[in-house]
Amino acid sequence: MTKTYTVAGLATDKNGNTAVRYANDLDKRLKVLKRDGFTNLNFIYTDVPKTKLELCDMMLGRIQFQNDKDLITKEQVDIVMRLDKEVNKREKQSRKQTLFTGSAQQLLNAIQ
Repeated sequence: MTKTYTVAGLATDKNGNTAVRYANDLDKRLKVLKRDGFTNLNFIYTDVPKTKLELCDMMLGRIQFQNDKDLITKEQVDIVMRLDKEVNKREKQSRKQTLFTGSAQQLLNAIQ
């Protein structure tokens, strides 16, 4: 099952690195980020939970994020690459878990 969130936005850490952040509780997320010294907090909220990709699409459509389009697009690419790796990993595991349902003699014949 794909995780969903109701909050997404950008925050800059103490080292000046800006990244996309996700959460389900805006107040708690902002409190933690402020406590940890993050700045330039810019978040959106949606009533309907959405995936990371959907939230990135929403941010790209907002004027407040126009200066960060490259960063948000890079985040989308990273998400898709991680999803692709996960799908490939699951497919490999699925192939490994295929069970042989024949008799012992049929198994021996199959590997010879």
